[in-house]
Amino acid sequence: MVEGEPKPINPPDMFTALGERDFRTVESLATSMGRPEEEIRVSLENNPEQVRKLVVLNGQGQELFALRSKPSTLRERIGLIRMFIVKTPR
Repeated sequence: MVEGEPKPINPPDMFTALGERDFRTVESLATSMGRPEEEIRVSLENNPEQVRKLVVLNGQGQELFALRSKPSTLRERIGLIRMFIVKTPR
Protein backbone atom coordinates (compact mmCIF):
# COMPACT_ATOMS: atom_id res chain seq x y z
CA MET A 1 0.00 0.00 0.00
CA VAL A 2 1.30 3.43 -0.96
CA GLU A 3 1.71 5.95 1.85
CA GLY A 4 -1.17 8.41 1.90
CA GLU A 5 -3.46 6.01 0.02
CA PRO A 6 -6.70 5.18 1.90
CA LYS A 7 -6.54 1.81 3.59
CA PRO A 8 -9.42 -0.64 3.18
CA ILE A 9 -11.65 -1.08 6.20
CA ASN A 10 -12.90 -4.33 7.67
CA PRO A 11 -15.72 -5.32 5.26
CA PRO A 12 -17.87 -7.12 7.87
CA ASP A 13 -18.01 -3.88 9.91
CA MET A 14 -19.02 -1.93 6.82
CA PHE A 15 -21.66 -4.51 5.86
CA THR A 16 -23.13 -4.33 9.37
CA ALA A 17 -23.30 -0.53 9.21
CA LEU A 18 -24.72 -0.64 5.67
CA GLY A 19 -27.37 -3.16 6.72
CA GLU A 20 -28.74 -0.89 9.45
CA ARG A 21 -30.82 1.00 6.85
CA ASP A 22 -32.24 0.32 3.38
CA PHE A 23 -29.55 2.51 1.81
CA ARG A 24 -26.75 4.79 2.97
CA THR A 25 -24.48 7.51 1.63
CA VAL A 26 -20.71 7.36 1.89
CA GLU A 27 -20.93 10.30 4.29
CA SER A 28 -23.40 8.58 6.64
CA LEU A 29 -21.34 5.38 6.67
CA ALA A 30 -18.16 7.35 7.41
CA THR A 31 -19.88 9.18 10.26
CA SER A 32 -21.36 6.05 11.83
CA MET A 33 -18.09 4.13 11.53
CA GLY A 34 -15.80 7.01 12.49
CA ARG A 35 -13.71 6.58 9.33
CA PRO A 36 -12.72 8.94 6.50
CA GLU A 37 -15.10 9.06 3.55
CA GLU A 38 -12.38 8.06 1.09
CA GLU A 39 -11.72 4.81 3.03
CA ILE A 40 -15.44 4.00 2.92
CA ARG A 41 -15.61 4.76 -0.81
CA VAL A 42 -12.62 2.49 -1.54
CA SER A 43 -14.14 -0.33 0.49
CA LEU A 44 -17.52 0.00 -1.23
CA GLU A 45 -15.85 -0.09 -4.65
CA ASN A 46 -13.73 -3.11 -3.65
CA ASN A 47 -16.77 -5.19 -2.63
CA PRO A 48 -19.15 -5.17 -5.62
CA GLU A 49 -20.27 -8.72 -4.86
CA GLN A 50 -21.74 -7.53 -1.54
CA VAL A 51 -22.59 -3.87 -2.19
CA ARG A 52 -24.59 -2.18 -4.93
CA LYS A 53 -24.85 1.47 -5.92
CA LEU A 54 -28.44 2.58 -6.38
CA VAL A 55 -29.52 4.25 -9.61
CA VAL A 56 -31.28 7.01 -7.68
CA LEU A 57 -29.63 9.77 -5.65
CA ASN A 58 -30.73 11.14 -2.29
CA GLY A 59 -32.32 14.59 -1.94
CA GLN A 60 -28.88 16.24 -1.81
CA GLY A 61 -27.71 14.51 -5.00
CA GLN A 62 -25.42 12.03 -3.17
CA GLU A 63 -24.92 8.45 -4.32
CA LEU A 64 -26.66 5.77 -2.29
CA PHE A 65 -25.42 2.26 -1.52
CA ALA A 66 -27.14 -0.88 -0.25
CA LEU A 67 -26.31 -4.48 0.47
CA ARG A 68 -26.94 -6.73 -2.54
CA SER A 69 -28.91 -9.01 -0.24
CA LYS A 70 -31.56 -6.30 0.29
CA PRO A 71 -34.32 -6.21 -2.32
CA SER A 72 -34.71 -3.09 -4.44
CA THR A 73 -37.16 -0.52 -3.14
CA LEU A 74 -40.13 1.06 -4.88
CA ARG A 75 -38.10 4.28 -5.10
CA GLU A 76 -35.37 2.43 -7.03
CA ARG A 77 -37.88 0.87 -9.42
CA ILE A 78 -39.50 4.25 -10.09
CA GLY A 79 -36.03 5.70 -10.74
CA LEU A 80 -35.31 2.96 -13.27
CA ILE A 81 -38.61 3.55 -15.03
CA ARG A 82 -37.93 7.29 -15.13
CA MET A 83 -34.45 6.66 -16.58
CA PHE A 84 -35.91 4.35 -19.22
CA ILE A 85 -38.60 6.86 -20.25
CA VAL A 86 -36.29 9.88 -20.31
CA LYS A 87 -33.30 7.84 -21.50
CA THR A 88 -30.84 9.70 -19.29
CA PRO A 89 -28.85 8.40 -16.35
CA ARG A 90 -30.15 9.44 -12.94
